[in-house]
Amino acid sequence: KGLVATNYHVVSDAVKAEVVFNDGTRFGVEGYVALNPQTDLCVLKLNGVPPNAKALQLVTAAGPRDASKVYAIGHPYNYEFTTTDGIVGRVMHTAQFPADTREWLKESLQGEPDNVWIQHSAKISPGNSGGPLINSAGDVVGVNSWINEKLDFGYAIHSKHLQDLMNQESPTVTLLKDKRRVLHDNPQGQLAQSPITSEHLQKLAADLSARRWSPKNAEDFASLDSLAFAMTIVRFIQSGADVKVPMPAEEQLALVQVVDQIIDTLRKTNWQDNEQILPINAHASKPRRRSEGVFLFGIVKQRAIAEGEHGWLMELKGNNRLFFMPSEGGDAEFKPGDCVLVLGITGEGGIRFGEDRPRSILASVVVSKVAIKVADGAPGMSGQVMPGVGQGGMPPPGMRPGSRNRPGSRRPGSIPRGTN
Repeated sequence: KGLVATNYHVVSDAVKAEVVFNDGTRFGVEGYVALNPQTDLCVLKLNGVPPNAKALQLVTAAGPRDASKVYAIGHPYNYEFTTTDGIVGRVMHTAQFPADTREWLKESLQGEPDNVWIQHSAKISPGNSGGPLINSAGDVVGVNSWINEKLDFGYAIHSKHLQDLMNQESPTVTLLKDKRRVLHDNPQGQLAQSPITSEHLQKLAADLSARRWSPKNAEDFASLDSLAFAMTIVRFIQSGADVKVPMPAEEQLALVQVVDQIIDTLRKTNWQDNEQILPINAHASKPRRRSEGVFLFGIVKQRAIAEGEHGWLMELKGNNRLFFMPSEGGDAEFKPGDCVLVLGITGEGGIRFGEDRPRSILASVVVSKVAIKVADGAPGMSGQVMPGVGQGGMPPPGMRPGSRNRPGSRRPGSIPRGTN
């Protein structure tokens, strides 16, 4: 049938892909016939297969047994069709992981499914994602997905989840671009549902300024989030984004002028750690739904790439959580160590970035059009406004996705596995 299985994160940012078989033949990916982000699995339809290709069999029963032999096949760091061996350490459910790992999986899989995982010692690295974990009989017991470097264990999602997904195979093909995960949303939907007026925005900022931007209760924190949301929407309007704005042109102009005034006020505010920055960031670090406003302070770590998009890697000041700030060009230049005030909207969560480095990092995303360099915990601030911001949690120590293919090596499911 020309189907091949892999991890969803291998192709989640792709609009086009091909599969390379071990005889060197290449076939294009037509699209998805089955997809489940909560197991990080997908089944792809190819436009052909080699005539001698044979599908591997899936083992869907309980197991494999602890200490049994397993083999991982993949392309670690572009070393194609490499096999490593090890033993099964344990078969476990998501609920049996430590709390920090469960939280990491929740962000990565965008939910809390109680998946079955195979912990094993076969060496896997970036380039192994979506590759099979095979038993001594040559059957597929799991699909390699992620690594705990601290313990030096790999984790494969159990084959039973792949069989469940294959049982849901669609008769129609969905193009890769139609399921492509993006770092941020078009704000049109938020605009249509969020009545923002210049008078309301001005009053919101005035009330917060009167409190010296020092939140004391839940209402104050909610006001900061609302301000961040509204200012991001207005900046989208001002930037000329292709958005149908449900308001008169005169009101749009008034909103832009109010936002400019608020930014000027933010620049002149004396930001202090204990009074403002740390309480605000403690609130910003709490779990959030998609498309919520967020007001936070980040410390610049370095330039980074998230799923093909350039931006800044920052640390949420005060709790060491990392976030990614997409950059659309023409933005202010920051340097490592700068403290930046960011106002934005939470976007798609669980993206992985840094795939050109041996260690990739999981973070959620917040879209913004307002990022201002401030003096770190001291009076005064300076800087510019830039588009694009991301915020999210850092995975537990030593945790990383097992196998994002490095640039130039997009091989979703290069080995046919568990398909027919």
